[in-house]
Amino acid sequence: MSYTQTSPCKLYVEVDYKEQETVIEFTGKILMDAYPELINKDNIGRCFDHINRMGFCRVDVDMVLEYGKVCSMDVTKDVPCTDVAALSEWLRTHIVNHRKYLARNIGGNLTIEKNVRTKAYRRRLTVYDKEKELRRADNQDFMASLTDPECLLSYFKGRIRFEYNLNTKQSIRQVLNIGDTTINSILGSDARPIYDFVNDVISEDREADSACLSWTDRKNLALLRDCDMDLSKVETEIRTYASKGSHLSQMIKPYRELWSRINGKRSEFKTNLLGLLLETTIMLPLLLVW
Repeated sequence: MSYTQTSPCKLYVEVDYKEQETVIEFTGKILMDAYPELINKDNIGRCFDHINRMGFCRVDVDMVLEYGKVCSMDVTKDVPCTDVAALSEWLRTHIVNHRKYLARNIGGNLTIEKNVRTKAYRRRLTVYDKEKELRRADNQDFMASLTDPECLLSYFKGRIRFEYNLNTKQSIRQVLNIGDTTINSILGSDARPIYDFVNDVISEDREADSACLSWTDRKNLALLRDCDMDLSKVETEIRTYASKGSHLSQMIKPYRELWSRINGKRSEFKTNLLGLLLETTIMLPLLLVW
Protein backbone atom coordinates (compact mmCIF):
# COMPACT_ATOMS: atom_id res chain seq x y z
CA MET A 1 0.00 0.00 0.00
CA SER A 2 1.29 3.48 -0.78
CA TYR A 3 0.33 7.11 -0.52
CA THR A 4 1.80 9.91 -2.60
CA GLN A 5 1.36 13.65 -2.18
CA THR A 6 3.08 16.42 -4.14
CA SER A 7 1.18 19.44 -2.79
CA PRO A 8 1.52 21.48 -0.66
CA CYS A 9 4.62 19.47 0.31
CA LYS A 10 6.08 16.25 -1.03
CA LEU A 11 5.30 13.10 0.93
CA TYR A 12 5.51 9.41 0.08
CA VAL A 13 4.51 6.54 2.38
CA GLU A 14 4.73 2.88 1.42
CA VAL A 15 3.85 -0.15 3.54
CA ASP A 16 5.20 -3.51 2.32
CA TYR A 17 3.46 -6.20 4.35
CA LYS A 18 5.39 -9.03 2.72
CA GLU A 19 8.77 -7.53 3.62
CA GLN A 20 7.47 -6.07 6.90
CA GLU A 21 8.90 -2.73 5.92
CA THR A 22 7.64 0.83 5.81
CA VAL A 23 9.17 3.68 3.82
CA ILE A 24 8.46 7.35 4.47
CA GLU A 25 9.94 10.03 2.25
CA PHE A 26 9.50 13.76 2.83
CA THR A 27 11.30 17.11 2.76
CA GLY A 28 11.68 19.97 5.20
CA LYS A 29 8.58 21.65 3.79
CA ILE A 30 6.54 19.28 5.92
CA LEU A 31 7.31 21.67 8.79
CA MET A 32 5.18 24.30 7.00
CA ASP A 33 5.63 27.72 8.70
CA ALA A 34 8.56 26.32 10.70
CA TYR A 35 10.39 25.41 7.46
CA PRO A 36 13.36 27.74 8.20
CA GLU A 37 14.18 25.53 11.19
CA LEU A 38 14.84 22.60 8.82
CA ILE A 39 14.54 19.13 10.27
CA ASN A 40 16.59 18.62 13.41
CA LYS A 41 16.60 16.57 16.62
CA ASP A 42 14.20 19.00 18.30
CA ASN A 43 11.47 19.00 15.65
CA ILE A 44 11.77 15.61 13.91
CA GLY A 45 8.79 14.33 15.91
CA ARG A 46 6.61 17.15 14.57
CA CYS A 47 7.14 15.85 11.03
CA PHE A 48 5.43 12.56 11.92
CA ASP A 49 2.79 14.33 13.99
CA HIS A 50 1.93 16.27 10.83
CA ILE A 51 1.55 13.01 8.90
CA ASN A 52 -0.76 11.67 11.60
CA ARG A 53 -2.94 14.81 11.43
CA MET A 54 -3.45 14.20 7.71
CA GLY A 55 -5.50 11.15 8.68
CA PHE A 56 -4.64 8.58 6.00
CA CYS A 57 -2.46 6.52 8.36
CA ARG A 58 -1.25 6.39 11.94
CA VAL A 59 2.48 6.48 12.65
CA ASP A 60 3.92 5.38 15.99
CA VAL A 61 6.26 8.34 16.35
CA ASP A 62 8.28 6.95 19.26
CA MET A 63 8.86 3.66 17.43
CA VAL A 64 9.96 5.41 14.23
CA LEU A 65 12.39 7.64 16.10
CA GLU A 66 13.87 4.64 17.91
CA TYR A 67 14.10 2.13 15.08
CA GLY A 68 13.89 4.12 11.84
CA LYS A 69 16.95 4.20 9.60
CA VAL A 70 17.79 6.85 7.02
CA CYS A 71 18.64 5.61 3.53
CA SER A 72 18.93 8.93 1.72
CA MET A 73 19.28 12.47 2.98
CA ASP A 74 20.48 16.00 2.42
CA VAL A 75 22.67 17.96 4.78
CA THR A 76 21.44 21.53 4.45
CA LYS A 77 22.78 24.90 5.50
CA ASP A 78 21.49 28.41 4.78
CA VAL A 79 24.10 31.18 4.99
CA PRO A 80 23.89 34.95 4.44
CA CYS A 81 24.78 36.03 0.91
CA THR A 82 23.76 39.14 -1.00
CA ASP A 83 24.99 37.99 -4.41
CA VAL A 84 24.22 34.34 -5.08
CA ALA A 85 25.40 34.51 -8.70
CA ALA A 86 28.80 35.93 -7.73
CA LEU A 87 29.39 33.36 -4.99
CA SER A 88 28.31 30.51 -7.26
CA GLU A 89 30.69 31.69 -9.98
CA TRP A 90 33.53 32.02 -7.46
CA LEU A 91 32.94 28.46 -6.27
CA ARG A 92 32.74 27.16 -9.85
CA THR A 93 36.05 28.72 -10.85
CA HIS A 94 37.92 27.79 -7.67
CA ILE A 95 37.57 24.01 -7.74
CA VAL A 96 40.88 22.36 -6.91
CA ASN A 97 40.62 19.53 -9.44
CA HIS A 98 38.16 19.84 -12.31
CA ARG A 99 38.68 16.23 -13.34
CA LYS A 100 37.81 14.92 -9.90
CA TYR A 101 34.90 17.32 -9.31
CA LEU A 102 32.47 18.44 -12.00
CA ALA A 103 30.82 21.85 -11.78
CA ARG A 104 27.54 22.16 -13.66
CA ASN A 105 24.63 24.54 -13.98
CA ILE A 106 21.46 22.51 -13.47
CA GLY A 107 18.19 24.38 -13.53
CA GLY A 108 20.01 27.63 -12.87
CA ASN A 109 21.73 26.24 -9.77
CA LEU A 110 25.40 25.44 -9.26
CA THR A 111 26.09 21.75 -8.68
CA ILE A 112 29.52 20.40 -7.75
CA GLU A 113 29.68 16.61 -8.00
CA LYS A 114 32.43 14.10 -7.39
CA ASN A 115 33.26 12.39 -10.67
CA VAL A 116 32.79 8.72 -9.72
CA ARG A 117 30.59 5.90 -10.97
CA THR A 118 30.09 4.01 -7.73
CA LYS A 119 26.97 5.27 -6.01
CA ALA A 120 28.40 4.85 -2.52
CA TYR A 121 31.21 7.31 -3.28
CA ARG A 122 29.11 9.96 -4.98
CA ARG A 123 29.07 13.38 -3.38
CA ARG A 124 27.05 16.31 -4.67
CA LEU A 125 26.75 19.86 -3.38
CA THR A 126 24.07 22.16 -4.78
CA VAL A 127 24.16 25.91 -4.18
CA TYR A 128 21.10 28.01 -4.94
CA ASP A 129 18.89 30.96 -4.10
CA LYS A 130 16.19 29.60 -1.79
CA GLU A 131 13.99 32.71 -1.97
CA LYS A 132 13.95 32.48 -5.76
CA GLU A 133 13.11 28.77 -5.60
CA LEU A 134 10.18 29.40 -3.24
CA ARG A 135 8.72 31.94 -5.67
CA ARG A 136 8.54 29.39 -8.50
CA ALA A 137 5.15 28.25 -9.77
CA ASP A 138 5.61 24.71 -8.43
CA ASN A 139 5.80 26.11 -4.89
CA GLN A 140 2.63 28.23 -5.07
CA ASP A 141 0.51 25.65 -3.25
CA PHE A 142 3.07 25.36 -0.46
CA MET A 143 3.31 29.13 -0.02
CA ALA A 144 -0.49 29.45 -0.06
CA SER A 145 -0.76 26.88 2.75
CA LEU A 146 1.39 28.96 5.11
CA THR A 147 0.05 31.31 7.75
CA ASP A 148 2.49 34.06 6.74
CA PRO A 149 4.25 33.35 3.42
CA GLU A 150 5.83 36.81 3.29
CA CYS A 151 7.54 36.13 6.62
CA LEU A 152 9.09 32.98 5.16
CA LEU A 153 10.27 34.81 2.04
CA SER A 154 11.72 37.55 4.23
CA TYR A 155 13.74 34.98 6.16
CA PHE A 156 15.33 33.58 3.01
CA LYS A 157 16.02 36.98 1.45
CA GLY A 158 19.78 37.50 1.27
CA ARG A 159 20.54 33.85 2.04
CA ILE A 160 22.08 31.12 -0.07
CA ARG A 161 21.39 27.43 0.46
CA PHE A 162 24.05 24.72 0.48
CA GLU A 163 22.53 21.26 0.00
CA TYR A 164 24.80 18.22 0.27
CA ASN A 165 23.24 15.01 -1.07
CA LEU A 166 23.98 11.62 0.48
CA ASN A 167 22.17 8.80 -1.30
CA THR A 168 23.41 5.60 0.35
CA LYS A 169 23.74 4.33 3.90
CA GLN A 170 27.46 3.87 3.37
CA SER A 171 27.97 7.48 2.31
CA ILE A 172 25.88 8.70 5.26
CA ARG A 173 27.98 6.70 7.72
CA GLN A 174 31.25 7.86 6.18
CA VAL A 175 30.44 11.53 5.86
CA LEU A 176 28.75 11.87 9.25
CA ASN A 177 31.30 9.60 10.97
CA ILE A 178 28.65 7.39 12.60
CA GLY A 179 28.29 3.64 13.05
CA ASP A 180 24.69 3.31 11.86
CA THR A 181 22.06 5.38 10.10
CA THR A 182 19.43 5.49 12.82
CA ILE A 183 17.71 8.84 13.22
CA ASN A 184 19.28 9.42 16.64
CA SER A 185 22.79 8.74 15.34
CA ILE A 186 22.35 11.07 12.37
CA LEU A 187 20.78 13.96 14.26
CA GLY A 188 23.32 13.52 17.05
CA SER A 189 26.35 13.68 14.73
CA ASP A 190 28.76 16.56 15.27
CA ALA A 191 30.29 16.16 11.80
CA ARG A 192 30.70 19.19 9.49
CA PRO A 193 30.08 17.65 6.05
CA ILE A 194 29.42 20.84 4.05
CA TYR A 195 32.35 22.62 5.67
CA ASP A 196 34.64 19.67 4.97
CA PHE A 197 33.48 19.34 1.36
CA VAL A 198 34.00 23.03 0.57
CA ASN A 199 37.32 23.08 2.39
CA ASP A 200 38.58 20.09 0.39
CA VAL A 201 37.16 20.95 -3.01
CA ILE A 202 37.55 24.73 -3.21
CA SER A 203 41.02 26.17 -3.64
CA GLU A 204 42.46 29.48 -2.52
CA ASP A 205 43.15 30.49 -6.10
CA ARG A 206 43.45 34.20 -5.66
CA GLU A 207 46.21 33.79 -3.11
CA ALA A 208 47.77 31.04 -5.19
CA ASP A 209 47.90 33.32 -8.21
CA SER A 210 49.38 36.16 -6.21
CA ALA A 211 52.09 33.80 -4.93
CA CYS A 212 53.38 33.39 -8.48
CA LEU A 213 56.43 35.55 -9.14
CA SER A 214 57.17 34.40 -12.68
CA TRP A 215 55.85 32.51 -15.68
CA THR A 216 57.67 29.43 -14.39
CA ASP A 217 55.77 29.74 -11.10
CA ARG A 218 52.50 29.96 -13.02
CA LYS A 219 53.28 26.75 -14.92
CA ASN A 220 54.33 25.03 -11.71
CA LEU A 221 51.06 26.12 -10.11
CA ALA A 222 49.16 24.35 -12.88
CA LEU A 223 50.83 21.05 -11.95
CA LEU A 224 50.24 21.65 -8.24
CA ARG A 225 46.53 22.16 -8.88
CA ASP A 226 46.41 19.12 -11.13
CA CYS A 227 47.86 17.13 -8.22
CA ASP A 228 45.36 18.54 -5.70
CA MET A 229 48.10 20.72 -4.15
CA ASP A 230 49.61 17.47 -2.83
CA LEU A 231 53.42 17.42 -3.03
CA SER A 232 53.56 13.65 -2.86
CA LYS A 233 51.45 13.47 -6.02
CA VAL A 234 53.72 16.05 -7.66
CA GLU A 235 56.73 13.88 -6.86
CA THR A 236 54.96 10.86 -8.36
CA GLU A 237 54.29 12.81 -11.55
CA ILE A 238 57.92 13.92 -11.75
CA ARG A 239 59.14 10.35 -11.26
CA THR A 240 56.84 9.21 -14.06
CA TYR A 241 58.29 11.59 -16.63
CA ALA A 242 61.81 12.32 -15.39
CA SER A 243 64.71 10.67 -17.17
CA LYS A 244 67.07 8.32 -15.37
CA GLY A 245 69.77 10.09 -13.44
CA SER A 246 67.64 13.17 -12.81
CA HIS A 247 68.00 14.84 -9.43
CA LEU A 248 64.45 14.52 -8.11
CA SER A 249 65.09 16.63 -5.03
CA GLN A 250 66.14 19.53 -7.22
CA MET A 251 63.26 19.03 -9.61
CA ILE A 252 60.65 19.15 -6.86
CA LYS A 253 62.30 22.05 -5.01
CA PRO A 254 60.52 24.85 -6.93
CA TYR A 255 57.18 23.17 -6.30
CA ARG A 256 57.91 23.00 -2.57
CA GLU A 257 58.87 26.66 -2.51
CA LEU A 258 55.75 27.70 -4.40
CA TRP A 259 53.57 25.48 -2.21
CA SER A 260 55.06 27.14 0.90
CA ARG A 261 54.37 30.63 -0.46
CA ILE A 262 50.78 29.71 -1.28
CA ASN A 263 50.11 28.20 2.14
CA GLY A 264 51.66 31.21 3.81
CA LYS A 265 48.72 33.25 2.53
CA ARG A 266 45.04 33.09 3.43
CA SER A 267 41.91 33.47 1.35
CA GLU A 268 39.61 35.96 3.06
CA PHE A 269 36.70 34.95 0.84
CA LYS A 270 37.10 31.27 1.58
CA THR A 271 37.85 31.85 5.27
CA ASN A 272 34.68 33.91 5.72
CA LEU A 273 32.57 31.31 3.91
CA LEU A 274 33.99 28.46 5.97
CA GLY A 275 33.27 30.46 9.10
CA LEU A 276 29.59 30.59 8.16
CA LEU A 277 29.52 26.89 7.30
CA LEU A 278 31.23 26.00 10.57
CA GLU A 279 28.14 26.99 12.50
CA THR A 280 25.77 24.20 13.51
CA THR A 281 24.66 22.32 10.41
CA ILE A 282 21.10 21.05 10.23
CA MET A 283 20.44 17.52 9.05
CA LEU A 284 17.54 17.08 6.66
CA PRO A 285 16.44 13.42 6.34
CA LEU A 286 14.66 12.49 3.15
CA LEU A 287 14.05 8.76 3.17
CA LEU A 288 13.33 6.68 6.27
CA VAL A 289 12.89 2.90 6.44
CA TRP A 290 12.01 0.71 9.39
